[in-house]
Amino acid sequence: AIPGDGTDVFTTRATLANLQSVAGSASTSNNLARQFAWSGDGQSIYFNDSSAAYGGLWKLGALSGSPQRLMAEDDTSSEPAVRTTAGVDQIFLSGGGSTGNVGGIDVVAHNGTTTSARQVAVSAATLSDFFEVSGNMPSQRVQSLTTVGDDLYFIFYTNASSTKPESRYPGVYRYDAEGRLSKVVNKTQRAAALGGVSLVVDRLQSRTIAVTGTSG
Repeated sequence: AIPGDGTDVFTTRATLANLQSVAGSASTSNNLARQFAWSGDGQSIYFNDSSAAYGGLWKLGALSGSPQRLMAEDDTSSEPAVRTTAGVDQIFLSGGGSTGNVGGIDVVAHNGTTTSARQVAVSAATLSDFFEVSGNMPSQRVQSLTTVGDDLYFIFYTNASSTKPESRYPGVYRYDAEGRLSKVVNKTQRAAALGGVSLVVDRLQSRTIAVTGTSG
């Protein structure tokens, strides 16, 4: 009612019991990624879990609250990004699991009904070359992802000590539609502008939904 205090009212959409029912597990331990990503039609959210019992990519109806497990792999610790083309959501997440792309970026496609196999979107070798890393990429790696148009932005995370070359990598990077990698800002530049900086970066997802009907 107006006037009101503007306090948000939160409603539970999914409980641990809901996840237990879908996964067929009695485990009370899960590890959800902190942030979710909206589906292209704005009716659902995607989120990741990295626990042994509930690990994988999940979809949850924003109104129905019915969870679906789209992919069961327990290494999906990154916050996902979504790019939608012709009604098909491409869901980007940290690489690994069945692709073996540890340190890179993977993708699955979901058309609302079926989900593709996990595939390599950006190989760990490509990122190694870009970051000039010899050997394997650091184990703490791609974290948050988001899309703007056809471009994919991601946070590269590592807790390497300041004596290691990869300590400069934490920052924001872009992978564009032509397959080119570029730096937006790295740890050194962030620290110069902001002072001490966190290795964890929150993000927003850019999305556009067409609204039909009369104005007002």
